[in-house]
Amino acid sequence: FLWDSPQGSENIVTLYYNGVEVSSNTVNGSFSQISIGSGCPHDGIQLLSINTPKNVVIGDINISGTVKNTGQDALTSFDVVYNANGAASTTYSVSGISVNTGETYDFTHDVPYNTTGGTISLEVVVSNPNGNTDPSPSDNTKTKELFVFNEAYQKVILGEEATGTWCGWCVRGHVGLKDMAHNHDDGSWIGIAVHNDDPMANSEYDAAIGDFITGYPSGVINRLPIEIDPSLFEDAYTALKDELPMAKVVINSATMNADTREVSVDASSIFALDTVGTYKLSMIVVEDSVTGTSSGYAQVNNYAAGGFEIVDWEGIDWSTLGNPIPAADMVYNHVGRYIVGGFNGVSGSVPMNTTYNMPNNYQFTTTLPTDINADQTSVVVILLDGDGNYINSTQLDVSVVVNNVNIGNSDEVQIFPNPTSGEVTLQGKAGSSIHVYDLLGQLVLTAAMKKDKTSIDLSQLNNGAYWIEIFDNNTLYSKKVILDK
Repeated sequence: FLWDSPQGSENIVTLYYNGVEVSSNTVNGSFSQISIGSGCPHDGIQLLSINTPKNVVIGDINISGTVKNTGQDALTSFDVVYNANGAASTTYSVSGISVNTGETYDFTHDVPYNTTGGTISLEVVVSNPNGNTDPSPSDNTKTKELFVFNEAYQKVILGEEATGTWCGWCVRGHVGLKDMAHNHDDGSWIGIAVHNDDPMANSEYDAAIGDFITGYPSGVINRLPIEIDPSLFEDAYTALKDELPMAKVVINSATMNADTREVSVDASSIFALDTVGTYKLSMIVVEDSVTGTSSGYAQVNNYAAGGFEIVDWEGIDWSTLGNPIPAADMVYNHVGRYIVGGFNGVSGSVPMNTTYNMPNNYQFTTTLPTDINADQTSVVVILLDGDGNYINSTQLDVSVVVNNVNIGNSDEVQIFPNPTSGEVTLQGKAGSSIHVYDLLGQLVLTAAMKKDKTSIDLSQLNNGAYWIEIFDNNTLYSKKVILDK
């Protein structure tokens, strides 16, 4: 190649390949020709990454990775071998490719690794670029620890939006959470609005989210240290939704005593493998349909002032709603009211030793303030590791229990099919709570009717008869169902 240096000056140019000197050239004048030298290899390869996911399910897993051509010539072939927990695979020879110098290539070994639950120490080695020895083999090997789960649980994506009524651009946060709740109402998404310096702000929650962000509006996804704009919640959801979590969270019941306003939440963490470690549960109280009459509830709206169109899924253009949007016209949803158990969770809420598919039960209790509408309140229970890293979460509406319970006409609800081999569909009223009892009166399953027609799965229970109770405010409906798998 050519080296440009000032006229009349003498320079020594030394070339290195992977830290090793391959040529030294003395140049004098503009555009002096420099030889690469015989030390720069025609054939070279580097293993950039192991692409097999860190979390996998038992069975055959594909071993994949990315290599880079570090030689002068096009890379047309190379070999791959992996070692999983000491068991080496056969060599896979990649051929029929053409990868130019500096370019990359993604590969998948032709022999999958069959694994059982636990952890895997995976080592991948690439070699023999174009059938020749790589002169720099130090970058040909990588290792990665994999977690192998007994089954695949659903990953629930948690989006926490930093917002405030004083923030003129936070309107797009309102729209972002509203659209996400509409587009992903299957339980795979939970959105919480964390308010700052307005009547809905909670100092503990506000301060904790403040450690993740630099301005407003901002978004935090799965407690990752990556600040995103709320308008990009959908992109983040798509990127993360297929990740396999090592555990799931189940809320067995969330009830409030109408007289004392004490809320009791029975939650369980259930792991997809046997593990030993520190894990914690945390709970967030969330309220919908929050309104207020003071000026602090008016939403500043820079979109109106700037003339920028911002339209939600219902077709409402928020830029036409004025600046500020009057408090009388604002309804705030997904409001994170307060934290129970601390932002990083309660020590001891999950045992150090967990067993696959065994529920680890924990009960949260809190007294709901009188300025929070219990009928519009839900709880979000979050599972974190010992460092506060997010694992999974779930959400359930709070059911208000009153002393005078009315027994409803069971003909007003429908359960089908009955008998069932597992899944049953309940036709009732959205917002009701569902409790399933065996004939001994033991509670064996709980769920929430998010829609008027909701399906629940009984297949994990033993064959026999069960009572399904649907509780709508202070009215109880009861149906008997036969499980015959």
